[in-house]
Order: sequence, then structure tokens, then C-alpha cells
Amino acid sequence: MISEIENFANYPRSVADIRSDASNRASDWAPRDVLIEMLRKIDGGLKIEALSVAYSWDEGESHFSSYLAAAPTVALGVGVASMALHKMIKDSTE
Repeated sequence: MISEIENFANYPRSVADIRSDASNRASDWAPRDVLIEMLRKIDGGLKIEALSVAYSWDEGESHFSSYLAAAPTVALGVGVASMALHKMIKDSTE
């Protein structure tokens, strides 16, 4: 059981979160806002079976990227990431 402190189901939405909903632009919110929204969905009862998170960071003149994934199979994890990429491209052209 998740304690009240760890439960994000009723965590308040940020201004950036609301703005991003209206604009449909990823640049309107911070990576932390995205993670909190995902936790809000999971703690609210969304039963996800796989999660892939891609991220990037800079260190001076160098740029890096990596990922974290939780999936019962590699194929499902890659499939989720691929479908999400397709949706991101489609949504950005609408």
C-alpha cells in the first residue's frame, strides 16, 4: 500500500502541466512535471504494463542521452518507445 506521502494521485497540477495540456507543446513543461504527471496517473489507478523514459543532459560542450525502462520483455519496451515516438511526431504536426 502506498502511503499518503508517496501517493501522487491527488498531487496538485502545476501551471506548466496545465499550459502544456492547452498548447500540446512539450516545451511548456519541465521533465519533473512529466514524471509527476506519470506518477499521478499510476497512483490514480492506471495499470501500465511497460514504461520507457528517454532523457538527455549536457555537461559543458558534451551532450548525452540515455533511457530507463520497465517492461516484461525487451520487445514490449522497444514497442512502447517506438509507438510513443510515432505519436510525438504525429501530435507535433497537428
